[in-house]
Amino acid sequence: NAKADPDKLDVREIATLRLAPQGRAALRAGQIQESFAALDTANYVDPPFFRRLLDWTLATHARHPEMRFALILVEFQNATEVIEQQGAARVFLMLDEFARRLHELLRTSDITTRTQEERLWLLLPFSSPEGLAARLEKALAAQSSGGEASPLRARIGHLQVPDDLRAGEGAAQWMSRLQDGV
Repeated sequence: NAKADPDKLDVREIATLRLAPQGRAALRAGQIQESFAALDTANYVDPPFFRRLLDWTLATHARHPEMRFALILVEFQNATEVIEQQGAARVFLMLDEFARRLHELLRTSDITTRTQEERLWLLLPFSSPEGLAARLEKALAAQSSGGEASPLRARIGHLQVPDDLRAGEGAAQWMSRLQDGV
């Protein structure tokens, strides 16, 4: 066991790490925890499994055309700014309430994941997405306080099989189309 004065040790830089904007906002707000973790409770699976499941569902539809389903993307567009303005604790409460309402809307067969903090994906077997998308927009709007509109803005997009399916598409292409707003 050797002892050394820290000032006399050689310094070697191994890696440079940089905090993401969400991390900086969480630090400023005094919150270190992941802000969107509440959304992971409603039938959540890891993103790689979600993509495999989406590919499996697309392949099943190719063999059994009666298999219909929808993919929904809920993308929170201004969460970082709202955290900076109103504080992380307030945003966490809004997201907790949204997650509670989401859980009430989903069926046991519906699957969710997040590919980034602000991107929530929903896979809805044997469903059309319009009704759920409208209810999600209402759930988000219900996050208001004192009668004013919710400060959180989300873009909700969806695709459904068979209407929106293009030949040869897989999970990556479908998810990319929704992210790009196509």
